[in-house]
Amino acid sequence: MTVAMLEDRSLMKRLKARKYDMMLTDPAWGAGVLLAHHLQLPLVYNVRWIMNGEGHFAIAPSPVSAGLLSGPYTKLFATGIVDPKIDFNELAQAADLWPMRVDFTFEFQRPTMPNIIYMGGFQCSPAQTLPGDLEEFVQNSGEHGFIIMSLCPTP
Repeated sequence: MTVAMLEDRSLMKRLKARKYDMMLTDPAWGAGVLLAHHLQLPLVYNVRWIMNGEGHFAIAPSPVSAGLLSGPYTKLFATGIVDPKIDFNELAQAADLWPMRVDFTFEFQRPTMPNIIYMGGFQCSPAQTLPGDLEEFVQNSGEHGFIIMSLCPTP
């Protein structure tokens, strides 16, 4: 699927023309990492785990497992769809922002990097009605819609 996506010139042209601000992806599926690199977009993860393990261990100065690249991704590098000089693990580790869905207070002590944001419990509150000003913004967002994300704790 990744190969087909990156080889689809029409799709790549449309994605580049959109001029997205960033790529929000699940790093457990490496295609998003490669697509962000291909489109030269800042990379933001939406989960704690990456393809080769736990996110903290991948970027913090801790013992890091090697996480060998294998399977369908080897074709991408072997065929030249992705530059074979690129180290996939370096791409994965170079994400601009790592939102971690954990509560730091429940974790053991470990070094963290400045681009890690702890957002534990962000999924735990029941949905509430939007305040009037935000509801108006949503209703007037036009054909392109909107994305809203809050990293503020709920009261």
